[in-house]
Amino acid sequence: MHTPAPAVYCVAAPRRATTTTQTRSRCPHPCLDHVTSVGAFINGALDKTAGADVEAHGSHVCGIIAARPQQEGQFAGIAPGVQLLCARVFQAGSGANQGDIANAIDHLSREGKADLINLSLGAPTGSQIEHDAILDAAERGTLCV
Repeated sequence: MHTPAPAVYCVAAPRRATTTTQTRSRCPHPCLDHVTSVGAFINGALDKTAGADVEAHGSHVCGIIAARPQQEGQFAGIAPGVQLLCARVFQAGSGANQGDIANAIDHLSREGKADLINLSLGAPTGSQIEHDAILDAAERGTLCV
């Protein structure tokens, strides 16, 4: 009996400003052609057409998790067979809204039935709304790391 690969979701956050905006709906690297964009959670709304990686940080994180080599000499991610979706919570060149991060966690856990959400972001202080979203996701069986 074949067990389906777990669903892993990556909420990616750019680290610095960029002047170019990518228009692809997936990560811009052939080893990540299987990664699907959920969209962008920006200013309280989900825009399913705006999930392009605006700075390559999301692509970097997705590659570590799930890169699938296309030719000899390319590296595989730690889980190349995983179903991977990527959601963006940062606008190009600016910070993220805590509510948007919480909405992304909630959406990926509820709608996406995520087993794991990788939160590639950080802040100098904790956020109660993000903490609550992570606890709610855990109650639904989604691990946030």
